[in-house]
Amino acid sequence: MKNTILIIVLLFSIYPSFSQVNDSISTVSGHSIQVAPIGIRYNYEQAFGQKFSLNYTASLEYSVFPVFVFDLWHANICFDFEYSLNPVLQIEPRYYFNLNKRAAKGKNTYLNSGGFLALSCTFFLLPLSYNTDKPLSGFFITPYWGVKRVWYKHFLFEFGAGLNFFKFFSWKQVGIFPYLNYKLGYQF
Repeated sequence: MKNTILIIVLLFSIYPSFSQVNDSISTVSGHSIQVAPIGIRYNYEQAFGQKFSLNYTASLEYSVFPVFVFDLWHANICFDFEYSLNPVLQIEPRYYFNLNKRAAKGKNTYLNSGGFLALSCTFFLLPLSYNTDKPLSGFFITPYWGVKRVWYKHFLFEFGAGLNFFKFFSWKQVGIFPYLNYKLGYQF
């Protein structure tokens, strides 16, 4: 009987060393309202597992496009701006790659404050206002790297850089240009 009790006590004392301690930080879900340089947006971030989330965004965005036209026959150069005010829908999977590292260093990880990789799929619906020949609506696919920080439990800052691949339905061409964006917001 003494040997059985001794074995049970030994097993219970050794068990914690064999069990996995889950000290990793997981992504969390949350709502936010953001102001970007070109619009206002409502965002819901849904957590999937420890490092992944899916962002759903509805926004109203103002786009300005510089237009350069060089008329070879008349040697004229024309420069103008075209604008468009569009409702926009966006879905964006994110992979947060450094939440555990930030937590281990004692840095802020509140509401997914960390670095991430994302693939943004953005749909520009028919514009509410525009000054172009044809209304600009289409879609963007944007792989990018970003950082997110939440301070004082509610104030949000995001920055991202990557490449935009876009197709406007009224254009025959497909385009590519650099993506650079920042957002300020309120997380609740």
